[in-house]
Amino acid sequence: MPADASGNGGDPVLTRDNVSGTIYLSTVTNLSDPTISHNRIQVFRSSNDGATFTFPVNGAPGFATGDVLDKPWIAVDNFSGTGQRNVYLVFLKANSGIFLTRSTDGGVTWGPSGGTLIALGTVQGAFVAIGPDHAVYVFWYEGSFSPRQIRMRKSTNLGVGFGPVITVTSLVGTGANGALGLNGGFRTNSFPQAAFNPVNGNIYVIYNDCTANPCTTTGADRGNIFFRQSTDDGSTWSAAVKLNDDNTTRDQWQPALAVTPDGSRLFVGWYDRRLDPANSLINTFGVFGTISGSTVTFGSNFRITTQSFPVAIGQDPGVLPDYMGDYDMAVADNSFFYYTWGDNRGSNSFHANQPDVRFKKISMPVPFTFTDDPLTAQVTPVKAVHITELRDDVNTLRSRNGLGAFTYTDPTLTVGATQVKAVHVTELRTALNGVYDAQGKAQPTYTDPTITAAQTVIKKAHIAEIRSNVKAVE
Repeated sequence: MPADASGNGGDPVLTRDNVSGTIYLSTVTNLSDPTISHNRIQVFRSSNDGATFTFPVNGAPGFATGDVLDKPWIAVDNFSGTGQRNVYLVFLKANSGIFLTRSTDGGVTWGPSGGTLIALGTVQGAFVAIGPDHAVYVFWYEGSFSPRQIRMRKSTNLGVGFGPVITVTSLVGTGANGALGLNGGFRTNSFPQAAFNPVNGNIYVIYNDCTANPCTTTGADRGNIFFRQSTDDGSTWSAAVKLNDDNTTRDQWQPALAVTPDGSRLFVGWYDRRLDPANSLINTFGVFGTISGSTVTFGSNFRITTQSFPVAIGQDPGVLPDYMGDYDMAVADNSFFYYTWGDNRGSNSFHANQPDVRFKKISMPVPFTFTDDPLTAQVTPVKAVHITELRDDVNTLRSRNGLGAFTYTDPTLTVGATQVKAVHVTELRTALNGVYDAQGKAQPTYTDPTITAAQTVIKKAHIAEIRSNVKAVE
């Protein structure tokens, strides 16, 4: 990044103008440096896919020298029509409120001076999203009232003015900024993320919350991931849907959301402790949603990380000692989701667990289909193709859940030549059980738990139940 007197002190958010290819990066100033003013938001631009960036411009002009601006979020209007390529920036003025500025000239200049006021009081976590009709929506965490809430306002004139406040949801937790009080001493929040379906205009919002107030109440689930939808431009919101399917009281927090450009799929990723009985070690998990009109159907949760990692805080003098990140990002095209997160598994010469940024390109789910479905006992013979299909599907699930491909006996099964053996079924069970373990789920039970070579007849039931168990974690 270009060296600038005000620095780039964190809270980075990226957005892209899909017409020009310009990438915008917003950050705060170096807030730990008392010798500079923090009354600006840094906006860097790249015209070569992030290889280099320009010196920053101030995306928040007109604030006083003593003002401290924090927690920006930036978004481009990529929909065709009036407003396309406008860039919108929201941010917090400490001890005051949330403000919005915009640029209509490719990020060269920003206004209005002093910003457009969105919300006053104990507010944080502003998030801006643009609808396909060019309406501008700002969401935030509202801590001025009890119960705490996630709220929004909408602009129908390209961010010049905003309509009334609408409550998206009330929250159970009342910690500062929605803190969940998780083990490990790091700070958390209940900031929202939002995304539009680019085809039908429906709005999706995700957030985390606990099940009791305070969140640290004995027996409470301190963190779950929730989803809500609006089909009427944010006027009303659906009931909350809990996305994590772990059925434990272990922690899930800090979700990120993306929707495909064709409006058919969405993805949510988050931090998750379900695999650790001590509720300490961390993984990232995710879930796919299949969209049909106003119906979103969620699949099984899947593990993204390949290794658990511990909390790592207090290692960087430039940030607060309880800081381990406040948000992550996900984006999508019609073939893949792209997800980033903070990961502490690695080490360096200074720390046994060094925070790094990790990235995963996640393949779009394709529904599994089977030859001879359903299988009929004593009618449909068990064929090589049945085993081959299941091998491919199980290895797809293993890859999706951060596991390596399973190595099978008789890697190539030849129809009409290779006899289906007991070991083929046993290996499929073992490979699939690894997926259930990775997701923190109980392993399936099987007909003939022990299949003995040359003794156990391979039955329709053996194949059908593996198929069923594959579909259950698809």
